[in-house]
Amino acid sequence: MTSQLHHFADASTSGYGAVTYLRLTDSYGNISCTLMTSKSRVVPLKQITIPRLELSAASIAVRFDKMMRRELELPIDDSVFWTDSTSVLKYIKSEDRRFLTFVANRVALIRDGSSPCQWTYIQSKHNPAADAS
Repeated sequence: MTSQLHHFADASTSGYGAVTYLRLTDSYGNISCTLMTSKSRVVPLKQITIPRLELSAASIAVRFDKMMRRELELPIDDSVFWTDSTSVLKYIKSEDRRFLTFVANRVALIRDGSSPCQWTYIQSKHNPAADAS
């Protein structure tokens, strides 16, 4: 049996959030997916750009991964992170760029808890975290 965590992150002008699913595949190839946790937050009163909100949602997804790996009594084979923000993917995969404090702190948190190769693009219409945002 293999087990994977799939984390989806999204943000909008009204909120941001993340959802986590556990995907299990048995020895016969049967797949089952279960919603494990989700979190949404309202956008702060202070104006923040959508890319920064998307980064905040991605950092929630990384925190979920750490929590799930710690709390589940099941070995996790892999974690996959999904976002519909190409700017977040560029931030995470950037090696040689220095960022302002807000972005740098979130990128550092994301890179400490995941590797850039774990991050994947998903179209907005297929992103289950869109309901959280």
